[in-house]
Amino acid sequence: MEISSLSNLLKKLFETKTITPSYKIPHILFCIMLIGKESHGIGRYRIKKEMNLGEGSIKTLLNRLKEENVIKVDKSRQKGHIITTIGKKIFQDLEKLISYPQELENKENKFVVGQIAYYSVVDQQYIKRNLGSSINQRDEAIKIGGTGATCLIYDGNQKFGFSDGISINLPIEQKQIKKGDILIIGAGNSKSDAILATYAAAISILTI
Repeated sequence: MEISSLSNLLKKLFETKTITPSYKIPHILFCIMLIGKESHGIGRYRIKKEMNLGEGSIKTLLNRLKEENVIKVDKSRQKGHIITTIGKKIFQDLEKLISYPQELENKENKFVVGQIAYYSVVDQQYIKRNLGSSINQRDEAIKIGGTGATCLIYDGNQKFGFSDGISINLPIEQKQIKKGDILIIGAGNSKSDAILATYAAAISILTI
C-alpha cells in the first residue's frame, strides 16, 4: 500500500533543472514532522539546529516545501514556518507510515551501535514484503550520517524479534503497536543523526 500524497511530494522535491539537491528523503521527512508538530510555528534557525543541516541546504529545502504549498511563513504573527492545509494531509500520511522518533536508552550499545538511539514504529501495512537483511538498514543509516540501525518485528506479546529469530524486551510503550509492526532503531553521535538514521532505515523497508 502506498501513501500517494507523500509519494508525490517526494518525487516533486527531487525534480530540478539545475543541480541535484543536497538534502535527502530523511531530511524531508524530519523537516515535515518538525513543522507539523509545532502548531505555533518554528523558525528556520531552530529547524537548522534540530536537523544539524547546513544553512544552504535548509534554505533550499524550506523554499521547495513552500513552492509545493506544504508549509508557509506566518509573517503576521512572526510565528515562523507553519504547516498548510495540504501540508497537514502529508503530515498525517507520514504519521501513518512512521511514528515520530523517540529516544531509547541504549547503554553499552545494547540494541544498536551508537552513542544516542531513537526508535520509530512502522505500520506493517506499508512495508515491503521482503524486508531484506538488517545490514541494509544499517547501511542506509550510515549513509545519512548515523552510526547504525536495526529492524525488529513486534510479536504481539511484548517482545520484538530480530531476523535470526532472537526476541527481546524493550523499554518502550507498546499500546499503539500491533502484531507484525516493525520497530526501527537508529543511532548516531547526536540526536539529529540518530533521528535521521531512524528515518533512513525506515525508508528502506517502506513502499514509498
